Amino acid sequence: MPNNASALVAYGSYTSDGNARTLEIPPGVDHFILRNRSDWGDATAVTNVQSEYQRGQADASAQGLTQAVTTNILSSSNVTTNGFTLIDSSSDTLLGGALSLTAITNADPPVASIADTSSLANGDIVRIYNSATAKQIAGYDFSIDNIVTNTSFELIYMTAPGSVGGATSAKRLAFDLNWYPRRRFITGVTTGTTTEVQLSVTHDFVVGSKVSFRVPSAYGMTQLDNLTGQVTAINTTTNTITVDINSSAFTAFAFPSSATAAAGVTPAHVVPVGEVSTILTSASQSAAFRGIRIGSNVCGPNNAVMDWWAFKADVNI
Repeated sequence: MPNNASALVAYGSYTSDGNARTLEIPPGVDHFILRNRSDWGDATAVTNVQSEYQRGQADASAQGLTQAVTTNILSSSNVTTNGFTLIDSSSDTLLGGALSLTAITNADPPVASIADTSSLANGDIVRIYNSATAKQIAGYDFSIDNIVTNTSFELIYMTAPGSVGGATSAKRLAFDLNWYPRRRFITGVTTGTTTEVQLSVTHDFVVGSKVSFRVPSAYGMTQLDNLTGQVTAINTTTNTITVDINSSAFTAFAFPSSATAAAGVTPAHVVPVGEVSTILTSASQSAAFRGIRIGSNVCGPNNAVMDWWAFKADVNI
């Protein structure tokens, strides 16, 4: 542990799923320690049992302690990739590095194939772009889940998009958009006396929110375009909102083909009432946060309980 020159400002624990994750922690943290509680003192396997970050280290780096089989002897190590990175969403770059997707399946939900998942965590947001054969989802942001290490992940709130072909590019969003409430892309609509709308990224609308819809003709349901409704229900499992709009007589909502989208199509989306031009007059709360990204080389093995401590230098000593 740090000496008396450091003050503990936050601590906690999580159960690792083997993938990177982001923790929200107080601003100004100078020292961060992560310890593998489950494997500490266990001589059955070599494991990185403790990792540390000190302000001034390179992004994605860490200093670690590795525990040897049978002897329990600890040895030091330096991590240079997929370690710790401090995050300030109010000033940091939104988009991360490029991700090469070798394929996206026409399934519900679609599965994206990728050879390197080390920079990804369940719950991350990725943006699809530069696609030659999946134009209908190019420019969309998607929440992801069910990562299979160095194999694939799912676009969890997306229905089967139609023929999507081969290689596609994506980028991970380092964090969600800063201002609440946020615009969200539409991935599906269920019609009825009320209307249920599925959104591509975990949303933050609440019951009572007023929202307006933008649905270009390429998506079929032109009757919903420019209508405003009030959110009457939320389903967090399917990531849907239900609004008080009777859509019983509306035509079906469907994604355009890649060929149609190639000519240029604005994604169907929902916006909080008050968005005018580039000014979101109803946005009264900043969702910016400070935290730390815990990379795949230090996050801990699957099912391990990981304890963490965040410290700030004590300038009053």
